[in-house]
Amino acid sequence: MFNLGNLLKQQGDLEGAKDAYRRAINSRHPRVTALAAVNLGRLLARQGDMSGARDAYQQAIDSEPDIAGIEARMRARLADRADAQTRPVHLEVIDIRRWRADPEAVAIAAFSLGELLAKEGDAEGARAAFASAAHTRDPDIAPKAAADLGLILQQIDRKSVV
Repeated sequence: MFNLGNLLKQQGDLEGAKDAYRRAINSRHPRVTALAAVNLGRLLARQGDMSGARDAYQQAIDSEPDIAGIEARMRARLADRADAQTRPVHLEVIDIRRWRADPEAVAIAAFSLGELLAKEGDAEGARAAFASAAHTRDPDIAPKAAADLGLILQQIDRKSVV
């Protein structure tokens, strides 16, 4: 669905592309959800649907699962099994990478959301989004996000002085 969305977008079928991206997002595939949400957000923003773009970018950001929570639940299940058995239970190795959203897409979504909110005058929302993007440590996005975060903080500081 993600690739179909890209193909339809290239062919000019923007409604078909949006539908395909939404279906890719609904698949909840950890690596595809964030990428499809970013592409959907960009497409909606270009069409002037800022509310839809904000929602899509937020979906990309939210697609990153709570890895610590997943690990804690796995450890609790293992402990319960160990308590129920007389023989020891070996710790299962969890491949966290399969649960992760695409980190670059999450960084791009947070940065894009910050830009959109800044243009709309939502300085606090932009501050939170740029801070999130800066914390991703993405080598391309994090420095730009940190710089924009500084500008937003200056803007917020000026408003609080007035």
